[in-house]
Amino acid sequence: MNIELLEDGVLPQYAHQADACMDCFSREDVEWEYEHGVQTATMPLGFKIEIPRGYALLLFSRSGMGFRDNISLANSVGVIDCGFTGEVKAKLIKHSITMDCKEPIQKGDKVCQMMLVERPKIYLNQVDKLEPTERGVNGFGSTGR
Repeated sequence: MNIELLEDGVLPQYAHQADACMDCFSREDVEWEYEHGVQTATMPLGFKIEIPRGYALLLFSRSGMGFRDNISLANSVGVIDCGFTGEVKAKLIKHSITMDCKEPIQKGDKVCQMMLVERPKIYLNQVDKLEPTERGVNGFGSTGR
């Protein structure tokens, strides 16, 4: 895949050979803003990428930031479509405004991880009624504890 590094950008990379995702790095120091009662920060990741047709790039939170600092991606999972060619960014949210990060997020720090996934093409067939199943309409909590 073609990737264009921007000024101060760091090439995403696997920390370990068997990892599912590549780490992405912040292109600048974090600047937290208050938005709707929580702290958020938009992090430019320092690269543009050509995503192949039929694929999508997914951004995920890093588990260490969630467990250590209570920080995750604001939209849970970032979905970058193959037609997007701008700089990839991640929006972080700090879930506890009274808790400071153990270590401030700075330029060059790992802030999220990315995975390329194939996007199957689906076609929807509208019907008047769905076929019955064993589970039916039983949802949340229906299988017990």
